[in-house]
Formats: sequence, C-alpha cells, structure tokens
Amino acid sequence: MPKVIINGPECSGKTTLCEYLVKNLDAGYIQEYPRIYLEMTNGKYNQDDLEIMAHDINDLIEELDDDRLWIIDTNNINIKIWYQYKYGKLPNDIRELDDNAQAIHLLCKPDIPWEVDALRENPDDRDEIYDMYRKYMYEAEIKYHVIDGEDRDTDALKVIQSYKL
Repeated sequence: MPKVIINGPECSGKTTLCEYLVKNLDAGYIQEYPRIYLEMTNGKYNQDDLEIMAHDINDLIEELDDDRLWIIDTNNINIKIWYQYKYGKLPNDIRELDDNAQAIHLLCKPDIPWEVDALRENPDDRDEIYDMYRKYMYEAEIKYHVIDGEDRDTDALKVIQSYKL
C-alpha cells in the first residue's frame, strides 16, 4: 500500500485534512512529528533540533507496515523546507534523507485563514514557503497534488481514491 504524505506551510489545513482522510479511508496515522517534538521543548528549537526531527521522522516512516495505508502529517520535506527558510543551506545529512518520492504527496495551499497557535511562527510568509515547497518538489521530481479551496477534504479523498488502492 502506498503512503499518503501531506505537506504545506503552517496553518494550511494539513492536520485537519489528515484526520478527515484517516476517518474516511480507515488508514493508519502518523501525527505531525515536529509539533510533538516542539511541544516537548516549549516551542524552542535550533538547527540541531531540526536534524534530530528529520532523522526521527525518517525512522518512523521506514518502520511503517507496507500492508496498510498510512496518512502521514508531514515528512522530511517539511524539515528541509523549514531548515532552508530559517537557516539557509541544508546540511548533507538532512539533504540525503528519503523524501518518500514513491508516496502519494498532497501539498496544502495556504488559502485558509491563519489561526493563532503558540507553535506557529509565520502568518505572513505562508505563500513564500508554499512556493519553496513547490520548487523543491519540482526539482526533486516528486509528483504532488495541490490541495486547495473549500472542498479540499473531498478533493484530497478523490485524489487518493484515483490510485485504486
């Protein structure tokens, strides 16, 4: 079974979409690991923390059972984009981590209202970060589907169902 990976800028509906898909597809669910990590550090992090998160995410995804459909709330692409945005050039050990290119990738467009959250940092740069995702995925030759608009949940479900799982 393929994995479904949802990425996108902060507050672009990733977690809400994941929860909808899990319920409607009877899939396993990997929650947004960076959020879990940041909750443990009270939102504080540095470059080393991003490297730890990237390796932890990589290990989590590698260990998943291939006989089940999994919905994954962000993967290493998220860490790579965030690292570039905050610190510039990626270190080799992060750059070389698996992007899970064979998965079904959904990229959430930040066309929904910003919601304040203590762990969110960039209400004004979501479009710029979204463009970084698109550029990265294009250059890495990762096929992805943009999820946007008011019908984003049902549109995402249709995309996944089109793979005839």
